Amino acid sequence: MDEKTPDQPYTIHRDVDVVHDQDAGESAPATRPGPDPLGLVAGLTAIVIAVLALTGALASVDPRWVLVIGAVGVGSAVLWMTLRRRQT
Repeated sequence: MDEKTPDQPYTIHRDVDVVHDQDAGESAPATRPGPDPLGLVAGLTAIVIAVLALTGALASVDPRWVLVIGAVGVGSAVLWMTLRRRQT
């Protein structure tokens, strides 16, 4: 059985608000991950489609234009993610 002693380093979890630097004696705010862009867009798209279906406005939309707009959106997202990876 391995017992922890105070001189051993502790694990810093993501839910910690402040990370203390023992060497410098300073504290910096902990980084939190941002929202997932793909999940955010997919969720907002699902909400918009549901509202349009409930209001009856979805019946007057030409499916070909939906396909074109979806293709432009996916292409733009792929291009944006490619450029974003190169900057980091």
